[in-house]
Amino acid sequence: MAIPDKSSSDYLFYISGCYGKESFEDFNLARKVLRTRKIASARQVYRCEFCGKIHIGSNQVRRKK
Repeated sequence: MAIPDKSSSDYLFYISGCYGKESFEDFNLARKVLRTRKIASARQVYRCEFCGKIHIGSNQVRRKK
């Protein structure tokens, strides 16, 4: 996957980390997909603050600076 040009509309999504991730419009659908995956215990469903869509991602603790 190539890095989008800075003038591209995809650039902010790439920088935020949701570029190329599977997106969902509905929490219930995302949960249903998550339950079908083998690694479901290490993942969670969350709403992305950048694109506003729902993603499945790792359950990581964020460090405070």
